[in-house]
Amino acid sequence: MSENPRILVVDDDQSHRIMLRAVLKKDGHRVTEAADGTEAVRAVEKEPFDIILLDIRMTTMDGIEALSEIRKISPLVPVLQEKEFEPLWSARTIKVDIRVIAATNKDLTKEVKEGRFREDLYYRLNVVPVTMPPLRERKEDISHLTDHFLAIFREKNRRPIKGISGKALDLLVRYDWPGNTRELKNCIERAVIMAKEGMITPVDFSPQIQKLSGEEEKGGFAIPSGISLEAMERELIVKTLAETGGNRTRASEILGINRRTIQNKLREYELNSPASGPA
Repeated sequence: MSENPRILVVDDDQSHRIMLRAVLKKDGHRVTEAADGTEAVRAVEKEPFDIILLDIRMTTMDGIEALSEIRKISPLVPVLQEKEFEPLWSARTIKVDIRVIAATNKDLTKEVKEGRFREDLYYRLNVVPVTMPPLRERKEDISHLTDHFLAIFREKNRRPIKGISGKALDLLVRYDWPGNTRELKNCIERAVIMAKEGMITPVDFSPQIQKLSGEEEKGGFAIPSGISLEAMERELIVKTLAETGGNRTRASEILGINRRTIQNKLREYELNSPASGPA
């Protein structure tokens, strides 16, 4: 506790508040007043207090109800603001130097406006916001993430999985991933467990992903929502190279572009075409 405690005086009798404020300020304390429990809760939401003098019988919200609401308020806010806290059952103040890295899939600005997230906590956390686009908008990461998760779950489950087939990777790139990276992670873990051979194939995926293969056979061309032109171009090159066994000359003929353009795109997207087939 600081040398000059911040005290919240809560009483619906104004004369009592004036008297207490005068006495406390005389001793050097910083005093804030609240006329009832509702005002007290609002005051605590805005700033932390060292001591709360709370009347029991008040209009609108009594002292017991106010205390119950105050206890729900996150203790993180005063710690972030003051860089100190007191452990339970101890009068010793501990200084801390902390940095909070928080992540959410919610629109916190909207959550604050609708009263589902504390405004003061939002502004204390919102120092350097980093917006991570959903996986469907960064399809170029799917191949790298797949290799990463495959290595993890191959070792965890002790499965001799060598890799993932071109058609299987094509389905992953085409899928919309509403669950983002977490869904991809679960997908690869499932595939590692379900794979009956040394290579992950489309049959090892969930029905949701497998149905994209059926759409392809019917002549459909599914374009995931939100996909960028760059990601679509990359997806098309990956798919064509997979179908031609890595034959860049054949792929360039199918795509109607010259072989050098494919080579440049492979370097640009940091891709390696399948080793099988002539370059």
